[in-house]
Amino acid sequence: MKYLFPAYIINDMELKHLVKLFGIINKENGIFLEAGANDGIFDSYTYYLEKDKHWKGVLVEPSINAFHACVKNRPHSYCINAALTNDEQADSLSGDFDGHPMSSIEGKRLNRMSNVSVKALTLNKVFANHLKDIPVDLMSIDVENYELPVLMGLDYSQYRPRFILVEIYTPTFLDTVNFLLRNDYALITNITGFNPIDNPAWDGTHNDYLFGSLR
Repeated sequence: MKYLFPAYIINDMELKHLVKLFGIINKENGIFLEAGANDGIFDSYTYYLEKDKHWKGVLVEPSINAFHACVKNRPHSYCINAALTNDEQADSLSGDFDGHPMSSIEGKRLNRMSNVSVKALTLNKVFANHLKDIPVDLMSIDVENYELPVLMGLDYSQYRPRFILVEIYTPTFLDTVNFLLRNDYALITNITGFNPIDNPAWDGTHNDYLFGSLR
């Protein structure tokens, strides 16, 4: 199957990942939720789904600067300035949310201390407020080694994305896979497939994995 991606494709590696994803999720006019949206373009799978397949959805980004860029770059999506957690009682979270693509909770990813406080939400709240009774085709989570707590913030008996695309760091791989399996999601494939032989510059920390609902 051939995909005619326009010039906004960044490089051959990204094209390879997109063709792999589109080969599995081959749908027009789908619905997505993306957490860790950054500026809405950088490392965003949903950007290409929106541009090439006419999808729409919700984008969540904690950095205020990246959020404003996201609003500008993704006018057809609904953008939320917040950080996600599994704590229903949390009002805010702290992190080095300055627009850097690897900013994270408590600045742990880059070991930075220039933290700011941002609004905290759970996936349950995002779904209830913006996606209630709307079938979500893809939920994409890329939040720099905080993915498992974010995933734990969703009631999968009430809200069930058809596919979940999640960045998983190697130390949390088994915990994340087992958590999703307990909620009836099976691992389909490693979308990025980074490895030290084909990607000698890869730091060995993570890959992007696609899961599908078994229900």
